[in-house]
Amino acid sequence: MVIGMVKVASMLLNVVFIWWFLRPIMKKFRRARLFVVNFDGFFVKKPTGKVAHKCMKLAWRCLFLMEEGDAIIVAHAVPPAFIDYFERVRGFRPIIYTIAHVPMPLDIVSAIMQDRSLMRRLLADIKKRRWIILQPLISSTEVFELAALLRIPVSGTPRHLVGKEENLVQVLNSKVVFAEWCDKLGYRTAGQPSYSIGLVRYAAERLISHGQIAVIRENISAGGLGNGCYSSMADVDAMLAGIPNEPGFAAMVGQYLDLPHHVSVLFRVTWWGVEIISSCDRRLKDRTESVGGTTPSPDMPGLKEARRIVRKYGRHLWKLGYRGIADIDFAFSEDGQTIVLFESNARL
Repeated sequence: MVIGMVKVASMLLNVVFIWWFLRPIMKKFRRARLFVVNFDGFFVKKPTGKVAHKCMKLAWRCLFLMEEGDAIIVAHAVPPAFIDYFERVRGFRPIIYTIAHVPMPLDIVSAIMQDRSLMRRLLADIKKRRWIILQPLISSTEVFELAALLRIPVSGTPRHLVGKEENLVQVLNSKVVFAEWCDKLGYRTAGQPSYSIGLVRYAAERLISHGQIAVIRENISAGGLGNGCYSSMADVDAMLAGIPNEPGFAAMVGQYLDLPHHVSVLFRVTWWGVEIISSCDRRLKDRTESVGGTTPSPDMPGLKEARRIVRKYGRHLWKLGYRGIADIDFAFSEDGQTIVLFESNARL
């Protein structure tokens, strides 16, 4: 019995040593990735105005997903000050391609394919570097068309799960779908789904009539632009007047929770399982709009439980066939006893 346990322990130590020894070698021969930051890809209708601008601005953050040797395609030039900051933090200068003209409504992938000069540069650089793989932020059928033109494979969720009829990545960006998963497991969420304009108004009126602030969040939005806090029904009605009551409409309505810590936990779903990447101490504008944060977040009560929830949700995504990076946004009380789940952003 003891001899058997010693043999097992010895085998495990050998595996750990081999992995530790091979890791830098594997990293050296890792396939370089070409990131496409098409945040617009999870909208059913291509975004315009503030939402489109937010999608383009969010692209800069995606540089921090890169490793040395990777490249990234963005919709507009990244400020030199941001690149200098990135180099100080990460220790290398990123390879960045910029699209010549981005059409509105925003359509990043189509814009890349229509930019002949950019496509020629990409093909030439891919030929020089040889080992390269396309890494989209949002899997879509257009991404696979771009990969075919560039003659490189795509990393992430398989094509059969991102067809035009039902894109798994778009579905997983739904706040309502995420809230349904949380409810099944008994996790507290920031509101309840409402499936029509009338039901949104009714839920908000109940909260406001009891002296509470109502938070209304669009089912799918960029960087919190679809979120708002309301303390009067006049403001609610003004907001709802601009939203078409179309089939499939959904929104989340809940009481505003004044919690001190807002944290996003980033994770990766691979063919082998779930990996926690980092956590980010988020900054909010007007109590609802995400405007960045500090990574890694300081250790705080509630973070350990949040990571446990993330691993469980990651396994759920794995079973659905999702592969790529995602996150969950949380809010904690000071002592970590109250944990509220807001949404998950499934990318790649």
